[in-house]
Amino acid sequence: MPAKTEHFSIHASVVFQLGENLVTDATQALLELVKNSYDADATFCKISVDTSIATPCGTGQVLVEDDGIGMTEEAIKRGWLTISESAKKEFKRKGKVTGRERTPLGDKGLGRLGAQRLGSRLEICTNTGDGVERTVGIDWDDFVTSKLLEQVAVSYEVRESGRKTQGTILTISGLRDLELWKRSGKRDLAESLSQVISPYKQVKDFEVYPRIDGEEIDLFEIGTKLRNTAFLTYSLDFREGLFSVRGKAKLEYVRPEKGKKEKVLFEDLVTKDDGREFFAFLKKQKGESAYSLERTTGAWWVEFGRKLPLEDMDKVETVSGKIADPGPFAGEVDYYSLSPETSAKQKVFTDSSQYREMIQTLCGIRVYRDGFAVRVAPDWLQLGAQWTSATSYYGLKPQNTMGYISISARDNQCLEEKTDREGFSENANYRNFRELMLGFVKFAGDAQEFLRRGWNAFKSQKAAEAIDVKPDTTPEELSASLSSSLSRAPAYRLALTRATQKLAEATTQAVSLKGFQGTERLSQEDSDAFRKLVTVIDAASAEAHEVIGEVSGYLQELSKAEKLAEMLAEQVEQLKDQMRQMHEVIALGLTAESLSHEIKNITSGLADRNDQILKYLRSSGGRDSRIISYAEYVKSTVSSLKKELSYLAPSLQYVRESREEFDLYDLLSELMKHHLSRFSAERISLRINRTGVDEFRVRVNRGKMIQIFDNIFLNSEYWLMEDMRLNRIAFGTIEVNLKAPLVLISDNGRGVDEKLEETLFEPFVSGKGKGKGRGLGLFIVQQLLLSEGATVALQEERNKFDRRFVFELNLRGMCIG
Repeated sequence: MPAKTEHFSIHASVVFQLGENLVTDATQALLELVKNSYDADATFCKISVDTSIATPCGTGQVLVEDDGIGMTEEAIKRGWLTISESAKKEFKRKGKVTGRERTPLGDKGLGRLGAQRLGSRLEICTNTGDGVERTVGIDWDDFVTSKLLEQVAVSYEVRESGRKTQGTILTISGLRDLELWKRSGKRDLAESLSQVISPYKQVKDFEVYPRIDGEEIDLFEIGTKLRNTAFLTYSLDFREGLFSVRGKAKLEYVRPEKGKKEKVLFEDLVTKDDGREFFAFLKKQKGESAYSLERTTGAWWVEFGRKLPLEDMDKVETVSGKIADPGPFAGEVDYYSLSPETSAKQKVFTDSSQYREMIQTLCGIRVYRDGFAVRVAPDWLQLGAQWTSATSYYGLKPQNTMGYISISARDNQCLEEKTDREGFSENANYRNFRELMLGFVKFAGDAQEFLRRGWNAFKSQKAAEAIDVKPDTTPEELSASLSSSLSRAPAYRLALTRATQKLAEATTQAVSLKGFQGTERLSQEDSDAFRKLVTVIDAASAEAHEVIGEVSGYLQELSKAEKLAEMLAEQVEQLKDQMRQMHEVIALGLTAESLSHEIKNITSGLADRNDQILKYLRSSGGRDSRIISYAEYVKSTVSSLKKELSYLAPSLQYVRESREEFDLYDLLSELMKHHLSRFSAERISLRINRTGVDEFRVRVNRGKMIQIFDNIFLNSEYWLMEDMRLNRIAFGTIEVNLKAPLVLISDNGRGVDEKLEETLFEPFVSGKGKGKGRGLGLFIVQQLLLSEGATVALQEERNKFDRRFVFELNLRGMCIG
């Protein structure tokens, strides 16, 4: 028999299942229909929900009406009746725009599925302005009862119309989630739609007017009046590979929210001159150049900002050798205070609780494509996670932050949405877009920390000036000064006691004198006694006067001591804060120490058992070469692991205090051998040069020196790998020059970002992307060196990229000879 050909058929229920699976909820379904109106070049879309109306296919009805261009018969067939066919996709691919210069948002055919998700029956009535009205009727329940898709009947009617206006009306009857619509009511619908349709006027040119059960719904609108209540605001702009971030802050952002005394102090030191002296103080602080602070006028106190080239972002991704550009985008982000005191002062709502509720409803940084939300995760930039960590205590808080990122269908086609509209597809362009936004979050956290910590430093300096103490006085020095002042208190108490006793004795003697009436002549005996008494009283009075003078001066000194105590308390708080920041690292070190010990035990046991197996195989005449080869491989691997552990052991806490004398060149040579295989595979070479003397001997703990050089080498390795990945350099070179007592370390990478030059050795300062580094490596290098009387610095010399690149280690404190 000749071969027959068959073909696929599709069961009608597949369409029904698609609607259930691809359209998340009723709000998303409505949004897809609203997007259709936008794509049709409408200026408005009216949504009317009636939960009580009875229809032939069930209770409840939704009307969606617009003034768009309407649909021809061909458009109906392709756009609604052909599954997975989208003329919009081809339209966008050719770079076309509508009459209103819009690039269509839809291209996945979800509009029809949105209608199916909402109700049992759909009726489309559309008019293109040609005097003809076209009507289509679809019973979605037929997709469940019918067998094949082609067996589902769709009614279609064309009739003359007196209407010359364009537009489309969708009538969806027999609501599927009727009880949900009834429960949600006006407010919930307003909140839901406000989260998917931009409440920012500046990112839309299309209005949506919803109504439920006859009541009009006012969608939330974030206007100038509300945004003026923000304490901080940021404007973001990315184009042609450069991400520009500008921020503005009010004095209220820095003002303490707690402590009456602290608030009064702020008013006295900052508010009285509108923050001018405080601003001048901040301009002189280390690291200010990273923010470029400027004074501004009006409600805002300072402006600051930074430009972040996409090519400089850590781990930037490429496609076909080119950096994956997400396309131009812009945005604005505001930071609000939700404290009851601040909320009560705002004048946007009559009720401060309404103000807080609105911000908490719309909080987060949302992405809008041509005014319609892309459903990213609620905290897609991890504001909550970064704020709860010690390193970002002053960063943007998720419940206080509200803002938008505006992208478009025309310029950001590479930022593709998932089929179910639940966020972006994970491609290189999106990952670079997210990396830019994480760069903004990190910058905002750093800038806000700079301002808030600046107030603490300014307050400390003013307190130091008031009592003539240097602002950089250490806690030990402050404590010693306080102890000295307080230690004199017993001596003054004893002097006061003695003066009081003498005055009491003189008073007793005066009372004991007899016969003195004031006008009578004194006997010689009484006269002598009186003169002695006067002498005693004069002496006691003089001593008391002297003591009182000293005590008065001491009391003034104690008022200074109170200021010293406040400075000490402030420094203690700063140290506690630093300890909070360091506890994760300390825990990590303890874990490493414990893990190293356990791994050592495990490897020893594994080595012993493996040796037993090898001996058994050889003694029993085993000839399976694969088993023997595998056992030899295990033996080699365990040996390598032991070697790595022996290398790690000197750096761990339990042996760090032992000191020994050795030649630094020999230690560096060992390190070079340790890193050789990995560096060679990565096209990185390590060179060690000796200049001047044959030996460079030091006395120090070997583990400390290993950790110092390792941190610097690993830092260079990371950035050299990035530079090679982006074809900035062909290969990497790390060079170490020994010029006792100096060690100069450099590489041929791009060098240190100029924004980090002043703060490079401070804790939690890193040029790496968010979540890719703790910013502790160079800080640990500095602390380890300081503990041995040595230092590390960044030399002024600049490389071909106009960046500083040479680390100078001065080991004078540990050198021998």
